[in-house]
Amino acid sequence: MLNKFTFLFFFICLFKLQIFSNHIAMKHPAPIPYFTVSSFCYGDTALFTNASILEATNFWTIYKVVGGSWQAIDTSSSYNLKYLFPSVGTYKVELDCFNGHFVMDTCIINYDSIMHSNFYYQNCFSSFSNLSNCYASCFWDFGDGTTSTETNPTHYFPSTGFYRVHLSVFNGTKIDTSSQLITVYYTNKLTGTYSYKAYKDSVHFIANDSTFGPFVQYHWSYGDGVIEDLTSISGGKHRWHKYAVKDSTYLVFLLVKSICYNAYSERNIFIPDSTPVTTTTFYPNPLGLDGLFHLTLESAILPNIKQITIYDLNGKQLLNQYQMVNNKHLIFDFSNYPSGMYFLIVEYNDKTKFKKKIIKPY
Repeated sequence: MLNKFTFLFFFICLFKLQIFSNHIAMKHPAPIPYFTVSSFCYGDTALFTNASILEATNFWTIYKVVGGSWQAIDTSSSYNLKYLFPSVGTYKVELDCFNGHFVMDTCIINYDSIMHSNFYYQNCFSSFSNLSNCYASCFWDFGDGTTSTETNPTHYFPSTGFYRVHLSVFNGTKIDTSSQLITVYYTNKLTGTYSYKAYKDSVHFIANDSTFGPFVQYHWSYGDGVIEDLTSISGGKHRWHKYAVKDSTYLVFLLVKSICYNAYSERNIFIPDSTPVTTTTFYPNPLGLDGLFHLTLESAILPNIKQITIYDLNGKQLLNQYQMVNNKHLIFDFSNYPSGMYFLIVEYNDKTKFKKKIIKPY
């Protein structure tokens, strides 16, 4: 028996440690590196603006093709990078971010003195980096019926999927246009929050983020030892969960993971014994000397009542002796029963119950 209890104790501890470790990891997500570029023409100093989030430290590396392979030609640990490229050519700029997790973002840049249209889409930020050379103005067509003249616009698409994006750049009478077919994995930044509604002993949980797609995962921990990991396609956004123990409070945790972001929230929720009938009134309790117990029910719920029963403390069903007043007021006579504790149960057609403990002191 000792071995069985030891194994069970070890298993429970391991299970709790797994949940705790998962929650700690979820609350410490990896950084998300991202940067934009401006003043991008040969002879100008290019400005790389760091727009990363969650990073503690960052490090820049400039690469150029030498002998058929990328070789580092410069580095910097500054937050934003100002850099004068030495010559026309193709370069790779890498931004490394670290906060206990290491993540990097890279971008290929064709550096020239002639106007060219080029851009880069950062799915995690729904942002576009304009990598064009030597232009004075630009025009974006996002392929969803919307446009922009911003240099590095942020654009949230109406839904996930594929979009053909065009960028036209202008310099005097010259124009150059480039296009890319981009994949949109989500349509808003994750919050990881949820709402819920209790129905008797079951709860309908709804993730608040509008993100949808095969790359979005939902990790639900319902506070009673039950955990679910699902994608949005397999129903992770909407979950129904039934609790075995009622009149209890549970800490419910949600982690939402996309291809870029992790976001989480947790909150305490209370699960009542059943859906309360707010317009039900009863008195007195404990009973008075006359042994009469009054119960008033809302008229609208009367047709849904299946039966009314009374039990003593030993579980024995007693004869229902009550008087109906005005079709909704019931008077129960406990005068012939001994003092003690009784239970009144109103059962409804939808299988829910209203329970009340009644004390007869005399």
